[in-house]
Amino acid sequence: MSDAKRPNVVLITVDQWRGDTLGVAGHPCISTPGLDILARHGHYFPQAVSTAPSCVAARRSLFSGKWPYHHGMVGFNDRVRWDEPQTPCQAFHTAGYRTYCVGKRHLFPQNTR
Repeated sequence: MSDAKRPNVVLITVDQWRGDTLGVAGHPCISTPGLDILARHGHYFPQAVSTAPSCVAARRSLFSGKWPYHHGMVGFNDRVRWDEPQTPCQAFHTAGYRTYCVGKRHLFPQNTR
């Protein structure tokens, strides 16, 4: 796919943020204009739920596509080795995207780049 036709992808994940506290979700008092614009012009998942109450285990599930029981990270132990063949970021990179991650990933061993 040419760069002109390839969609931009921005994945935003947050800890401890109720899904209904977004302007785009219809909250009467909360103003989130930047996120609302992204949601209206992209894909917004109002029914999405977490696979785990722990952010560490939930992120691992998001990046591996596996339930916590299957990837081994079921709590705050953030030193479970990453044995997955590829992350979504690597798949995007292979497809020609420039990828960037800001914040916690809890993927070990850490990248050296």
